[in-house]
Amino acid sequence: RHGRFGHWMTSQLFVGTRATVGARSTLHFDANDNLFMQIAGTKRFTIFPPSEAGNLYAWPVFHALDRRAQVDLHRRDEAEHVSSFPRLATAQGVEVVLHAGDF
Repeated sequence: RHGRFGHWMTSQLFVGTRATVGARSTLHFDANDNLFMQIAGTKRFTIFPPSEAGNLYAWPVFHALDRRAQVDLHRRDEAEHVSSFPRLATAQGVEVVLHAGDF
């Protein structure tokens, strides 16, 4: 739809419950901007600028997983993972922790 505020692209809502406590997402990028609001508990993110895609071993465009990285940040200290993805050690990201009421 097109109006005075520009083109409407997409809108999605993701809601976690107690059943999702401890859930992890694979390292990925979203095509649209995000607004994250933490209602309860905490949520930890590591965010990277697009310039780090090579150090995160992004899947090639048109690959079935092309919005995801091949690396697993939760394994970045494991020798086997580091030897498979040596540039991961140089990736510069920012860790963000949101607490209840943060957005």
